[in-house]
Amino acid sequence: MKAATILPTHYLPMVKDDNYHMCLAHLINRDDVYTEFYKDIGRQPGNKYLIMDNGVIEGDPRPIEEIIKKALYVRADEIILPDVFLDKDATLVKSYEALGYVHNNFPLKVMAVPQGKTLDEWLECAIVMLDWDIDCIGIPKVLTKIAGRDGRLEALKCLGNKLRGLDIHLLGCWNSPIEITLIERCVKNGEIRPVRGVDSVIAYVYAREGLLLSDADRPAGAIDFSAHDADESILTKNIQMWRDSCDFEDDGILKLFK
Repeated sequence: MKAATILPTHYLPMVKDDNYHMCLAHLINRDDVYTEFYKDIGRQPGNKYLIMDNGVIEGDPRPIEEIIKKALYVRADEIILPDVFLDKDATLVKSYEALGYVHNNFPLKVMAVPQGKTLDEWLECAIVMLDWDIDCIGIPKVLTKIAGRDGRLEALKCLGNKLRGLDIHLLGCWNSPIEITLIERCVKNGEIRPVRGVDSVIAYVYAREGLLLSDADRPAGAIDFSAHDADESILTKNIQMWRDSCDFEDDGILKLFK
């Protein structure tokens, strides 16, 4: 699967040659350097894939009108519909209303993100969304808190062929990249449908503490996207380990996390 590496603005040049990106809506037109970086990414159609996030996990959810305006501004390929953290019913209402607004006015690809307080509730939300005219289903990292480390893998297995015809994106990586590696291995073994990509700031979160991804449990703390506080040599190694976790050729990456 493709890896989108989310970084504070100062470190974005480290991923300028990547072909898969997640752009945070709340930073567009608020951070000029960040905005210009993603405008440049968006000017490279065919070579880059750019997703516009909705701001929910950053605690700054944006309305659909703003998400679309910013997506068009940077020429994003896909937007994430608004959702409501852990709330199935509110998410279904908000996402469906936004989907209608998009389809009636703009030729943009859309990702829907199911929500719920339990795995069963999340699956109920997802099954409803699978009947919508969407392009991608987003599997949020909170499932690893709700249903354990392999919660997202279990969700993908439960949905099975119901996902046929849709792209799949894993939103974030909460605990360890080993979760992503195990999902990718199941894809390659034919146990679940292919996953298009995943995004995370995890490489930076570890580097900020002077740690490699394999050194410890994920450090806590909010992300300051204006920060310049990571050891760049460690960050470089973490970015490569993150990429390798998402698209491994053997089980070597698994050994790093034992």
